[in-house]
Amino acid sequence: MTRNLQKHLIYFMMEENPIDFVKSILIQVYNPGNSSFTGVGLILYKEINGLPVSGLRQNAPEGLDLPYYGEDNIARIIKKLNNAQSNYHDGFHLMSKGGTLTHLCQYFSPPITDSVIIDYTKGGRFRAAQYGSCIENVLAVGVIGQDYGPHIFIKGLTYQL
Repeated sequence: MTRNLQKHLIYFMMEENPIDFVKSILIQVYNPGNSSFTGVGLILYKEINGLPVSGLRQNAPEGLDLPYYGEDNIARIIKKLNNAQSNYHDGFHLMSKGGTLTHLCQYFSPPITDSVIIDYTKGGRFRAAQYGSCIENVLAVGVIGQDYGPHIFIKGLTYQL
């Protein structure tokens, strides 16, 4: 399959069901037995303009040229970066609706909304994902914590995998 055809198929998948794309990546990244795993946050967006994000690192890791395409490639990169020894494990990683990993390690500061049901047993990344999924240009937000498995949020609703 050509890279261009692959990009078009991934884009079609995003429009049909963003949960499946994010779910596939989260499942590949999830490793509950790994003590150096620090958790992960993924944002699948329609438009990056207006998203309340700011880079936590000045540059991508050496040898990693963004963008990356395809769920298996994205999962491999994120799995490699999300451990306590990496400088790139923090924050949220951004993916466009076309299935492209576009940004790493972003501070995500969504506005608080009263329309979500709060889970007080989880931390800041979980809550930011939940609030952030209510933003107009966000299709879905996925998270995994050190002490909880994969969750996906769409419009404030939680889907535990």
